[in-house]
Amino acid sequence: MRKFAIQEIEFHDAQKLYEWKKNARNVAASLFLRNLNRRPFADRKYSIRIFIADNAQEHLQVSAMFDGVIPVDYFPDYSYFSSITEDKELVKFWVGAIYSSLLKIADLFHWPADLIIDSYNDCIRAENANSWYFKDKLLKSPGGSYYLGVHNLFSVEAFEAYIVLFNEEKKEIARHLIYRDKFGVFQVEMLKWVSSTEVAFKFCDAKKVFTYSVSDMLNNRLPEVPGNISLLFK
Repeated sequence: MRKFAIQEIEFHDAQKLYEWKKNARNVAASLFLRNLNRRPFADRKYSIRIFIADNAQEHLQVSAMFDGVIPVDYFPDYSYFSSITEDKELVKFWVGAIYSSLLKIADLFHWPADLIIDSYNDCIRAENANSWYFKDKLLKSPGGSYYLGVHNLFSVEAFEAYIVLFNEEKKEIARHLIYRDKFGVFQVEMLKWVSSTEVAFKFCDAKKVFTYSVSDMLNNRLPEVPGNISLLFK
């Protein structure tokens, strides 16, 4: 079987029939990609373009690949889509679209379908909730009194990141919002203990380093996230 990795999944809706809360497509793509790329395969990276078609005859047709980009036509069930009222069901709808599209592509390019199936099942087990910790782990403090993590939540309404403090038994004892934006994911790229009672973190592509004490976190003395998110980095 040919190994593969997918670096990007994008939807294109030329007729704009599926625009309602379209951020749900980004949430679904982010969730599926994260589950898929946890698995060990990466000989070549591809980008997937899912074109939402309005002709049943075009359902899941795969065009020729070019420059590592694989376009695929997908024909959704509009009657079902228009009946959805809950955000979670909307994300589930687009996770299903990604799953069907990738299985078709895997068949054409002889990719191992079990990797795609396992990733889809991970989405289902998580109830299609896009939630994860930075590097999928907690950091133990010097001395072992605390654990620290950054918890990311990507929903239809917004992307949020929280710094979370745990005691030595990994019981959550403090949580504070450090980032919120409606327009996409902006993740932490560095998180560390500076000392046994002080932590530091930095976001991707940003110069500012944030430093907080355990006392500040426990007593809720951390600054609030501004409505204009650009002010966070001033």
